[in-house]
Amino acid sequence: MMCKSKHFFRDTEYFIYEKENSIQIGKNAQQIKYTIQLELSTIISWIYGDRNYFIGFKFRWKQKMKIMIVDYHNCLQLKSIFDGKVSYNNLVKMFNSVKYIQQQSQNTIILVHSCIDQRPYQMKVTSNSLNYNILDFMLELEVLNFQHKNMISISQYFIENDKFYIIFEHLEGRSLRERMNSQYKMKKEEVIVVLKQLLSLLILLHRKGFVCRDISQDNIIIQKNGRIVVTEFGQITKVGEILRTKRGTKDIDLINELILPNNLEVNQNNEDFDRQFWFAQDIYCLGELLHEMLIGKSIQKTIFDKHSIFQSSQNTISTLRKKVGLRNLLDRMLEPDPRHRISAEQAQNFIKDMEFGDDSFIDFSDQDERNNFQEVYQFISKVCLQNL
Repeated sequence: MMCKSKHFFRDTEYFIYEKENSIQIGKNAQQIKYTIQLELSTIISWIYGDRNYFIGFKFRWKQKMKIMIVDYHNCLQLKSIFDGKVSYNNLVKMFNSVKYIQQQSQNTIILVHSCIDQRPYQMKVTSNSLNYNILDFMLELEVLNFQHKNMISISQYFIENDKFYIIFEHLEGRSLRERMNSQYKMKKEEVIVVLKQLLSLLILLHRKGFVCRDISQDNIIIQKNGRIVVTEFGQITKVGEILRTKRGTKDIDLINELILPNNLEVNQNNEDFDRQFWFAQDIYCLGELLHEMLIGKSIQKTIFDKHSIFQSSQNTISTLRKKVGLRNLLDRMLEPDPRHRISAEQAQNFIKDMEFGDDSFIDFSDQDERNNFQEVYQFISKVCLQNL
């Protein structure tokens, strides 16, 4: 692609060449004038023209700012190369904040309006920290590129002022927490639809070798068309790399509690053991969520102390006595021993094989409710249940 360097008397035309770890600018491949390293210490400032179109960029070279004029389409091509590899200086200003949607300790989600295409988006902003760095950012982007129907659809991403930005589709709906905290209890059929979509996502992640590690009510959006969208993958990790991360060290004791009392001769670096153990952690987390959706209360975790966590499932929860319908599935998802816990694919097949008769939910008593259920249930009851 071509660019022009602005000078006082005349402009100079150059070619731009993409290399593995740099962008090179010169009159030809042998006469390189400038080299832009693709690293976070490199800061790129975009130049805007009419209608907020990109017309070029600036970068620092030998203590001076160099200006390169590039046509709009080539700017977009360059930006796709720069994204996530260098830092920007002035791209955030192209997104006007409308309102805060969610604020957590690690990140913030903001409804924004793009000055470039005049469309609404949601922007996730995460600060660079010990718990989330460039490696976590690129890992999250790798997962989002799977483009699963229950993941957010990203528009762009970049780094600016030591913060990581992901711009994704505008989601109209409410979080699972808001749904569960509403005055109407979730219907059992609605719970099944949510569970099926989350299991579908987990199956994909596990097949690709990723551990989700964060299935939170706040990060699950229920849209009016019945689609479930997970917005947060900042804690995701690859199998085999968990114990090398800060977040994985918290679970070393759990592995020891499984290995030592049972005299298991298991190498903690064994990939098969890693896959079984860490994938089972995702299932247990989803089982806790299923329990709360069905019962309306969270599990009393005080009974899961380090001395009993890997005991027989008969001691899991006193209420898990009857094995009818979903109660059987829930018990298998909350099995204390990860070696015997049901997998995501097995749970999906369990639901497919279930006969949803009158006794499917008999051990989950309904509370007194009104007839005007939430709008999302109206859709689910008419459309989604046809696919159960």
